[in-house]
Amino acid sequence: MANPPVRTQFAMPDPNAAPLNLAQLFTLANALVSSEIVGDSFNTYVIQNGTPGVGDQGKVWIELSSDNKPLSIKTFYNGHWRKVYSGNIGEVKMFSGDPTNKFDAHGKGVIGGEWDGWHICNGKDGVIDLSDKFVIAAHLNDKDNQVGWNASDDVWQTFVDGKAVHDQGGAKDFTLTDKTTFRKAAPPLTVDSWSADGNAHTPPSGQLLGLQPAQSFNDPNNDRTMIAIDDGNTEPDPIPVLPPYFALAFVVFIGY
Repeated sequence: MANPPVRTQFAMPDPNAAPLNLAQLFTLANALVSSEIVGDSFNTYVIQNGTPGVGDQGKVWIELSSDNKPLSIKTFYNGHWRKVYSGNIGEVKMFSGDPTNKFDAHGKGVIGGEWDGWHICNGKDGVIDLSDKFVIAAHLNDKDNQVGWNASDDVWQTFVDGKAVHDQGGAKDFTLTDKTTFRKAAPPLTVDSWSADGNAHTPPSGQLLGLQPAQSFNDPNNDRTMIAIDDGNTEPDPIPVLPPYFALAFVVFIGY
């Protein structure tokens, strides 16, 4: 862009002013001269720590820290000083730290703050909800007759399992069953030992080994032995399949 024109002019002096020498003439002229940049396409700037005053709201603010480190470039927009876009619309990245003074109750970045224009991916205000989820690359190369971007549903999809494309899925637990273990669980086995009186086939006619004289054959306190691999009543505990992880907040840029 070409440099803007600068207009310099003198204001009209007081008719009663009467400089007596050249020095007085220049003193009077210096008080009357002024210059201005012509046009609206060029803005001056202010470099400082702390919010500029009302008179500087038409300028570009280069914000400095208290020790004069450059922080951001801002312009005054819609009643607030807003930094130049720090992301592209839809860009997702991670946030670490205390969100209290950086995001509002809905998860939207505080206006004028460090995360202005960003939103925590919590499902509010129309943003995607990435709570408690891993993010995996979508099927980006459109091979295998599968398409990564689903325009009809407005979502990215992944073909990571090689079976079908989905925008989300997976499980955090894996429960062992007779179909997923190497050896099928066996039912409980109870072993009794008794001696028969002759060839009788009924327990009362014989003697249960280890049976106390006062006990009957069906007494639960007798000396039966149970070999139990699976009693058939308890469910196996789920096995965690999550790899070691570290939790951070996903944020998406939504603009101003």
